[in-house]
Amino acid sequence: MNTTMFIAETIKVGFQERYDTYSERLGYVVPMDNNGKFRKEKSFEKWCSPKLKPQQFQNTPTSGFVLNQRVGGENRGWKHRKTYVRVYDPRGFEVEISVDNLLYILEHTSSIVGKGLEGEFVYAWEGTELILLPTNAVDYKESLAYTEKERKQEYLTGKQLVVGGVYLSKDNVQLIYLGKHYEYTLYSAYSTSYKVFKSSTKRFYFAVLNRDTGKDGVFKIEKFPSLNKKIIDVIDEKQHVQYGNIMDYLETQSYYVPVDLSKTIVEPISWDGFKAYIKEVRRNHRSVSYMTVYAKNGKRYLVSCKDGVYYFSGETEEVKGYYNQAKDLLNTYNGKEYDIYTAEDVYKVLKPVITHYYQENGRHFESVFHPFK
Repeated sequence: MNTTMFIAETIKVGFQERYDTYSERLGYVVPMDNNGKFRKEKSFEKWCSPKLKPQQFQNTPTSGFVLNQRVGGENRGWKHRKTYVRVYDPRGFEVEISVDNLLYILEHTSSIVGKGLEGEFVYAWEGTELILLPTNAVDYKESLAYTEKERKQEYLTGKQLVVGGVYLSKDNVQLIYLGKHYEYTLYSAYSTSYKVFKSSTKRFYFAVLNRDTGKDGVFKIEKFPSLNKKIIDVIDEKQHVQYGNIMDYLETQSYYVPVDLSKTIVEPISWDGFKAYIKEVRRNHRSVSYMTVYAKNGKRYLVSCKDGVYYFSGETEEVKGYYNQAKDLLNTYNGKEYDIYTAEDVYKVLKPVITHYYQENGRHFESVFHPFK
C-alpha cells in the first residue's frame, strides 16, 4: 500500500439496492476534501439510486467489518470485470474492495468466523481507489500525517527544492526533482514536415517514484509550468540513487533534447527495405489500404492495394464548376500517369525515400518512411 493515502474526516455514502448483499444495500463511498467538497461527485450521482438517500459519516476508526463474498472476475469479453471482495460495514451497508486490499488487511489482522475482521478500520484513498485501512498498520499513521500536512495546505516553492531530492505532491505521489528545463514539442501536420516548438518558459521537471520507477529503463516524467500548490512535503533531500539514470533517459527524449532538423538525412529506400515496410504495414493494419510514402520529389503519396493490384494517389487537378474542386489523380507522379499493377511498379515510379531524424546531442531519434506520424 501507499504510505501517503488520503484519510478524509467526513465521508458520504450513496447506495444501490442489491439483493445479493447481506444488507441489500451496496455502498459507494466518497471523501470530503479540504475545501469542504465531496470528490467524484458526478460519478457518485450517476452510480447511486435516487430512491435511497445518501448518508454522511465521520471517518473515525470503526470495528465490526465482516467479509462477505467475491464478485466479478468473470471473463465476458470486453465486459470483463475486475475481481472485488464485498465487506459489510457495521453502519448498515456493504462496499467493494480490491483483492490486493483484502490481502493487505489479512497481513495486519484476522477474519474470525461469526465475528468478522478484528480491529478498527477507516476508509482511505490511494489516488481515486478506495482502501479499507486497518488502524494498526504503519501506513495508517503515516497517511494520517500526510493528510494533516495536506489539510494545513503548506506548499513548497521552487526555491526550496533540491535537484535529485524526493518530494511529495498533494496527489499522494512521490516525485524526484530534476530541475527547470525548457520543453520542446515535435509537431507534424498532415501535409507538412516536422517543426520544433520551444516552450516560452522553463518547466519544473519531476520523475514519478514508485515500484515501477526505472523498469525496463523507462521513467514517467511530469512537467509543470508552475508549482502552484503541487508540492506539500520533503521526503529526502539527498540525491536519489536513480537520478543519474533518469537524466540519461531524458537525453533520449525529444521534449528535453529537441530534434535538430538541420541534421535530417533523406536517402533512397532499397527494394528490400520497401518490401519490409509493406510487410510491417500489413502486420499492423492487415492491409495496405493506407500506406504513406514519401517520394523522391518530396511529396507525400498514399499507396493502396485492392484485389492484389497496387495503386497510389497524392496529386490532384482542379475541376471547375459551380464550386471548384480538387480531383484525386491515380497513379500520377509529377503530372504524368503511369501503369501501376504491383508493389514493384510503385517502387520504380515513386522512388521512395527514408528520413532519418537526429536530436541536438547527435543521438539518432527515429527513421521513418515519411516525415509524418
